[in-house]
Amino acid sequence: SPVIIPISPVEQPLSRIPVRMSDQEIKRKLKRSAKKLAEKERLKKLGLFGQQADQERIAIRQSLRKLIDKTRKSRSAITGGDGDTLRKIHAEHDKIHESILYTSEANLDVQQLSLLAEFVSETTKNLHQKFNVVSVDGYSDKLKEHFTLARQSDEEANLPFELDWKALGTHAQNKIAATSTADFLSNILDIELSGAKKKASVSRKRDINVPTEQVEKIESNETLLKTQTESRVTLLLKILEKMAPDHRGFPLFNLIINPDSFVQTIENLFDLSFLVGNGRAEFKTLEGELYVSFQTPPNDDELKQGLLNPNQSIITMTYSLWEASIEAYGITSSTIPHRLSF
Repeated sequence: SPVIIPISPVEQPLSRIPVRMSDQEIKRKLKRSAKKLAEKERLKKLGLFGQQADQERIAIRQSLRKLIDKTRKSRSAITGGDGDTLRKIHAEHDKIHESILYTSEANLDVQQLSLLAEFVSETTKNLHQKFNVVSVDGYSDKLKEHFTLARQSDEEANLPFELDWKALGTHAQNKIAATSTADFLSNILDIELSGAKKKASVSRKRDINVPTEQVEKIESNETLLKTQTESRVTLLLKILEKMAPDHRGFPLFNLIINPDSFVQTIENLFDLSFLVGNGRAEFKTLEGELYVSFQTPPNDDELKQGLLNPNQSIITMTYSLWEASIEAYGITSSTIPHRLSF
């Protein structure tokens, strides 16, 4: 959910002016930092950090690339139903998979799995087109016909028709896991799944006589939403004033991220944009990290003289980045109080 944040720069001493970076550079830096920290913590938890040399990792990647190339060349054999080729490739892949510890090798591993899945899916489609299919109704009719003819043969031969249910149950018990074949069922079974029924959409005529109560309800909802946003922004302003008295600021992710709610994290980022827009908060880069701090808004004279040139930045907060940031920065609680939904 992208949020556009207008940033109003403030006059600062030369020692406090951060190095300018483009939006893309900031985003790439944040993502790389979060990924490295997350991967390092993952390997530490597994007790595998620092146990694999670079040469070994290079050899693993080379083996995976050769296997991917071999799999592509074996496409015709796999899609043609050659089970031996598929089993050999699977065995070779499983052997390499046991040595994978890092995400770089895991990406190649996923490519190999995706390639195999694509070929197996194509094999299934080829089998479906190659053989005639038997419907469920046809299968049931064939069963009925088969046993009806058998019973008629017994009646014509004056044989008594008796069914030993106990013997039938004992015999069927051993066949549950592997059903006996039927000689008349020579093709694969086809199951046609009916799609969801779609109702024809009918456009409603617009009623120009909208009830007054409905208009008042919409206006009251808009007022409530505006009031809720203002209260959240006010609370965030108080937190910034309290948490950053020395103007060093507060780490951006530690401030806005709510580890219990992705939606409230987006709301916090949205609320922060209001404070930055009216000059009550500012972004700074300290030791390669983004910080947010409270600032006194610029006066009218500074704006009229053109001493401040407003610009804006786009910060994208996705669900995956939210999860990675929680793990990378070790966030366990929300700085901005969690809001209960009613």
